Amino acid sequence: LILERTEEEHLRKLMNQPTLDEEQFPDREEARRARYRAEKEAEPLAERLWAMRNSAAQLSQSGARSQARSMLEEAYTMRIDDIAKRREASGLEPMPPGSVAPEALPELLALEECFRGEPSWGRELAGVRGQVLKAVRGAAARALAMNDAERAAALLEGATREYGSDRKLGAEHVSVVKT
Repeated sequence: LILERTEEEHLRKLMNQPTLDEEQFPDREEARRARYRAEKEAEPLAERLWAMRNSAAQLSQSGARSQARSMLEEAYTMRIDDIAKRREASGLEPMPPGSVAPEALPELLALEECFRGEPSWGRELAGVRGQVLKAVRGAAARALAMNDAERAAALLEGATREYGSDRKLGAEHVSVVKT
């Protein structure tokens, strides 16, 4: 039955006849929008964020860094919103003000890479690097809460080495000192 309906929908599309959902929504444009929204909502967030990071990397390499930045900032916002919703659904407290969830690291690292390619974004680059260190401190705190002090120490040491060097933030930067 499902295959028959799928075939029927496909044939209707090929013959340029209204599909079943277009019969329910007589306005063709509204039907297209409804399908698009349904497809977007069905797409897993992780897949959507990966696609956005990948597209932004391509845009950045081709010189469209402003577009890449906008896309990555949107991806970061989507990630933060999802984290907040999941925490609320689990009955957990919201993230403390000023902290950064470790789950946001993929988007933060992509933003760092984008900002690194544009000399005029030096201030934003330093800010994102500070956010990366906050996320690493959050991951280390989680590891410590699970009695994995070795992992926590390794995370903090690695982050301090990477971001404490002069080519990133420098050993005297406030975010590095906190780490």
